[in-house]
Amino acid sequence: MIRLIGETVTVRIPGTGEADPFGGTTTTWTETTISDVLVQPGTSADLSDSNRPDGMTVDMTLHFPKTFTQDMRGAVVVVRGHAYTVVGDPQPYTVADCPTKWNFPVGVTRSDG
Repeated sequence: MIRLIGETVTVRIPGTGEADPFGGTTTTWTETTISDVLVQPGTSADLSDSNRPDGMTVDMTLHFPKTFTQDMRGAVVVVRGHAYTVVGDPQPYTVADCPTKWNFPVGVTRSDG
């Protein structure tokens, strides 16, 4: 029997804060710790050019459990000590179509350098 074991991640959800002195609005963040998230390492790509000689991106897919129902648009997820930005507006699979306890794939990316 194969047993999948998830990891604990921190999800930071953006919210609108107060107006700043320059007429814009600040962003307030709500942090939630989520356990049992499957981390699927993805690709990495070299961004090195004359402007970013040490640049690279790292992509992953995080599979959240069915109990997690938060809107992830604009969120940041901390995985293994690194902050990743959520890509797009992830949507869960229907519960009926997903026999495991994970039904919410979320693509994330990080750029360094």
